[in-house]
Parts: sequence; structure tokens; C-alpha cells
Amino acid sequence: MRQNRWPRMRAALASLRPTLQGNPLLSAARHCLAPVAAVLLCGACILAPAQSLSARDRITAQVDEKSLTRLPGNTSRRARPEIDRGRAPD
Repeated sequence: MRQNRWPRMRAALASLRPTLQGNPLLSAARHCLAPVAAVLLCGACILAPAQSLSARDRITAQVDEKSLTRLPGNTSRRARPEIDRGRAPD
């Protein structure tokens, strides 16, 4: 049968509570972290609309299929005719 561990955990936490409450470093850290968290939250709220701005279009004209340029070294070495399985199903 499984033992109930919660009473032991509650007792351990209760014994630590006076130590944590009276510790000046923890209270100072709590007071310093609150403004930092507020600044980060405000910064995130200010910068969030910047993410939704649309970027300029880089393709400014119709693509002419007849004037395409092959880029050398841009194809994988594994793309060979002997490995080709043919056209992919639609």
C-alpha cells in the first residue's frame, strides 16, 4: 500500500516558512524582480505590433519562365537520374 507523503511534505514546508519569511535577501529579490518583470512585459507589449507589420514584396514583376538561370552547385549530390523514382503522385 502506498504511503501518503503529503503530511510529511507539509510539515517540512511549515518548518521552512519562518526561515523564508524572515530572510531579507529573499524579500529584496522579490522587490527587485517585480519591476524587472513589469519592464519586460511592457517591452513585449510595445514590440508585439512590430511583428505584424508587413514586409515589402521582393518580387516586383511577373516571373518569366523563359529567362531562368541555373545556379551551379545548388543541387544535392543525391539528386541523380539512377535514384529518380519518377513523377510524384498528385
